[in-house]
Amino acid sequence: MKATVKEILGWDGSTWIYAPFTWADDLAVAKSSMVTITNTQAYDFLLPTDWLVIRKTENNTPIPEDWNTWRQTIRDEAAVKVNAINACTSKEQLNTYCQSDSYLFWSDQPNTPT
Repeated sequence: MKATVKEILGWDGSTWIYAPFTWADDLAVAKSSMVTITNTQAYDFLLPTDWLVIRKTENNTPIPEDWNTWRQTIRDEAAVKVNAINACTSKEQLNTYCQSDSYLFWSDQPNTPT
């Protein structure tokens, strides 16, 4: 599945520049914004399946392995994205990363019923 970046910052003369932070933000603020957005995106992906964890806790119904694996994969992907965000040394580099497939794509949910 693909996440979307929500804000168009402007035209640089040859391409549209997109980012969920503004160029007025300093790099630390921009990174912090992107980390929050990334963690929120992961949370939003996981939230609809939290009931599987609750069901497991309440009555010991096993979580299907593919769903359990997918949930961990989303958490792992979020951590990789956050590390990449924190490694950026300029807003331009951060913007480029935030538009890359590495940032925008997340693993799809399993197809098996829960």
